[in-house]
Amino acid sequence: MKLIHYYYENNSYHDDDDDGLAPKLLLSAVLKMYTSTVLFLLIIIIPFATPISYYDNTTFEFPEFDPNNHDILYEWNASASNGVIQLTTNQLDKGLNWSVGRATYVKPMHLWDKASGNVADFNTHFSFVIDSQGKSPYADGFAFFLAPNGSRLLPDSRGENLGLVSNNSTNKSIFVAVEFDTYSNPQWDSAVVGDHVGIDVNSIKSEKSEQWWWSDIKKGKRAEAWISYDSGTKNLSLLLTDDDGNVTSLYYIIHLNEYLPEWVTFGFSGATGLYFEMHKILSWNFSSSLQIADDHHVTNNSTSPSHSPPTTSKNKIWLWVVLSAVACFSVAAALVWFGCWMKIGERSSKNEDDINEFERAVVPRQFPYNELVAATNNFADEKLLGEGGFGR
Repeated sequence: MKLIHYYYENNSYHDDDDDGLAPKLLLSAVLKMYTSTVLFLLIIIIPFATPISYYDNTTFEFPEFDPNNHDILYEWNASASNGVIQLTTNQLDKGLNWSVGRATYVKPMHLWDKASGNVADFNTHFSFVIDSQGKSPYADGFAFFLAPNGSRLLPDSRGENLGLVSNNSTNKSIFVAVEFDTYSNPQWDSAVVGDHVGIDVNSIKSEKSEQWWWSDIKKGKRAEAWISYDSGTKNLSLLLTDDDGNVTSLYYIIHLNEYLPEWVTFGFSGATGLYFEMHKILSWNFSSSLQIADDHHVTNNSTSPSHSPPTTSKNKIWLWVVLSAVACFSVAAALVWFGCWMKIGERSSKNEDDINEFERAVVPRQFPYNELVAATNNFADEKLLGEGGFGR
């Protein structure tokens, strides 16, 4: 019986190979396709599922300055002339004393992000000349500064105020600046004598300063300045050099987001007083980088620049599209799998039925003794059913 069962089962499988194997192959193909598709969709989903970040950058380079270029905003006596920025009056016949001016980039910089708490890193490099036309003493200097977006030059900010603060006490000044001061005022420059550089916070009394002994203002020597801010270390630093290899450096640890708003105006401010000098910015490069969560949190009193980051709405739409596709494909794959499973089940049930039928056809039926007695009239000769090797 076992041999017959084995023979039938194997021959039945091979005879019906197309019907029995096809559902299994289809099921295997569906499972492989489903696995591959899900992995592919997960690769698409992961970037969307990750918190989306953008970088709000400000970058520009001015090798020279054209009066017709509107990327620089000039105030009071500042102007573009002969390819350079003149922060203060540069014409002797107009008088160089008591002059003040500012030159700022026309777009604000995104200094820090309220939603994420991130603060920008920035670097700026500029070349400049301070020229007293051979005169001494001379005054007063200029500064690179950051102030609240939309700020303007304050009245009565000439002389030692460097265009940063006003003698009018009702005008509160908010700024962070790196000053190039050419005149020592004893009331706030007691730490250094003569030409010096300093870092100022809301006051022209420097938080930290360093002697600038090689300035050579009377000869109008060209100098190079690099100012950078590292948001990780909170380090605001200055490196000042000239063509003769002289170097002056300065740094100060400061949390800029504690003193300045999210968006800032930035650029240069200079002034003269009783004594004069010319302040020329020859070239200016700037770059900043701020990682932000999104762009929905721009404050009402801040103006977002034209290069602000895109919104996240499109990304959210795509995320839902991909998730919906995964769900639909999963349902379809499940239905196909169920159909294949049912087909295989039907084939298995049919094979079992065929085997049982075969067994019933081949194996002799057993009859109870009482049925045999009744059928043969108690085994009478005329009712003989047959003979075997062992007799009747």
